[in-house]
Amino acid sequence: MNVKQSQVQPLTVTWDIEAVGGEDGEALARHQAEMMLEVLAWITERRRTQNASAHADTE
Repeated sequence: MNVKQSQVQPLTVTWDIEAVGGEDGEALARHQAEMMLEVLAWITERRRTQNASAHADTE
């Protein structure tokens, strides 16, 4: 599959962030940080896969 850069749709991300204090707030902040890291890792892997696929198609 040949995916040209102009055909790749931009990634849209939506976060729901809840502000809470105390221990619940700290637990929520840790959870949100973990989820954000997972999303960033997913984005990185997706781009790497797309770039590798595009590179393989040009060889």
